[in-house]
Amino acid sequence: MEVLVSAAELRELKPFLNEIGQLTAFPAKHKKQLMALWYLAEKIEPCKEYTEPEINGIINSWHTFGDQATLRRELINKRLLFRNRECSRYWAEKDKGSLEDFINDHI
Repeated sequence: MEVLVSAAELRELKPFLNEIGQLTAFPAKHKKQLMALWYLAEKIEPCKEYTEPEINGIINSWHTFGDQATLRRELINKRLLFRNRECSRYWAEKDKGSLEDFINDHI
């Protein structure tokens, strides 16, 4: 999977990551929240359908603060993750643009 977060951007998230790359807290500042969501979205394989338990499993494996519902909802609200009407299938788009454009669109 292509990594779309640069080393400089990853440094900004470093205070929120443990030694194995899991988010240990959801940042308070909006820009860093967006970066954290982008970071999580990169862990989801594009164009593959997932069930809700599968998506929760991915999210849970990349954070330690026990709030996958908020993270899943924010990924959907920011259009980094999509779901069908029944909330039974989830997927990520292949081309989500750049982190810079994503941040500019949401600030």
